[in-house]
Amino acid sequence: MTTGRLAYGHGGPNGLTPCIYRDNGRYEGTIEDYNVRKVSVVATLDCLDGETARTALCGDAEHYGCRWGGGMDVLHIITNEDAIATLQAKSAKAKAEAERKEAEAEKQAIQQYKRLRQSGLCPKCGTWCYGDCEEA
Repeated sequence: MTTGRLAYGHGGPNGLTPCIYRDNGRYEGTIEDYNVRKVSVVATLDCLDGETARTALCGDAEHYGCRWGGGMDVLHIITNEDAIATLQAKSAKAKAEAERKEAEAEKQAIQQYKRLRQSGLCPKCGTWCYGDCEEA
């Protein structure tokens, strides 16, 4: 019934990353009522929140089982496969924006460090501490 279909769940290193899986059937030897499914990752939506992604992909669909491996997580059948490309594009855009902001913050920190060093101030505490704050 659900084998071979796309499913939505969470994965990643912290178990909170929205993921799109392909259902590869039930794990044999598990309690049938739990409906533990074998899945393979199709795509991850790293920079999106789970509720937005689940609503866009699954609508009001109830969960039908859970995945096993890297933690337990409920699975929802994806009813709107057309939204996958849109969500992947949004995730990529958000990831690029986050990387840009991180690079900008790092650049500003380096510039601040250089300004303080040139002015004779300690880059760690921003005062004339003469090394008392243990800046090397």
